[in-house]
Amino acid sequence: QSGTLTVVKPGNGYTFRFSYAFGGASGTLESGDVRQVSHAAGRAVYRWRVPEELAQQIPDALRGTGTMSMAVYSGAEQVGSVQTAFTAYVPPSMAPTASVQVSAVSGWGVCVQGLSRVQYTVTAAGAGGASVQACRFTCGGQTVAGLSGKTAPIAAAGTLIPSAVVTDSRGRSVTAESEAVTVYAYHQPTLAAEVIRCKADGTAAEDGAYLKVTGTASCASVGGRNTVQVRVRWRPAGGSWSGYTTLVNGAETVVGGGLAADTAYEAEVSAADTVGGVRTVRQ
Repeated sequence: QSGTLTVVKPGNGYTFRFSYAFGGASGTLESGDVRQVSHAAGRAVYRWRVPEELAQQIPDALRGTGTMSMAVYSGAEQVGSVQTAFTAYVPPSMAPTASVQVSAVSGWGVCVQGLSRVQYTVTAAGAGGASVQACRFTCGGQTVAGLSGKTAPIAAAGTLIPSAVVTDSRGRSVTAESEAVTVYAYHQPTLAAEVIRCKADGTAAEDGAYLKVTGTASCASVGGRNTVQVRVRWRPAGGSWSGYTTLVNGAETVVGGGLAADTAYEAEVSAADTVGGVRTVRQ
């Protein structure tokens, strides 16, 4: 912005040349930098547009002090000089800039509650010589420090708007938001199961060679991407498991055919969804 230089002088016939020092910078006020806005016998007022580059001399502060010097001329002869201090302030427009990009870290192409993490990258820069000092990324109630990284698994479901707060070496901050992230609700599969020992036709029999199994399961939709599969396996008490047999969800299925009449068996019905959740019932 423009600063005002007010000169109290002994009378007409004097001219003035201005120069400044600020931090490690110095310069002379040429005709394009300073202009006279009023003039009288004992007083003259000049206006000086302060160069924005001076902000680079105070990268860690919002203001700094310099020295303005004025050489006094009577005609062509320099008859003296005076100095005074001035304070330059970094304008509010010289704040950091930032943008943030996010992506879901998962194997399903979407963000799943309790399983997926959010990975982020912040692009930031200081202004007027300031440097970026800190960055805090926030998403779903979590805060992560640094210009890049990832969160822990996101516990909340819904539409989240991740944001990053970037602070520069002057203590000024800016907040940047990314595009909204949809976190799909997720829960483990639910399962209700019933296993009855039976004959080949499904008639209940304690010494039957077959098992009649009903498994009814459901799972979280996850935006229509999740499905659940119901299956069963069995073993003699204390023995080895058979392979899995896939069941029709909610329907009775007769399996086995080789169960020994005088042996007790254990059956395990499980519901496994695409996301990887498993619910198991043993009888």
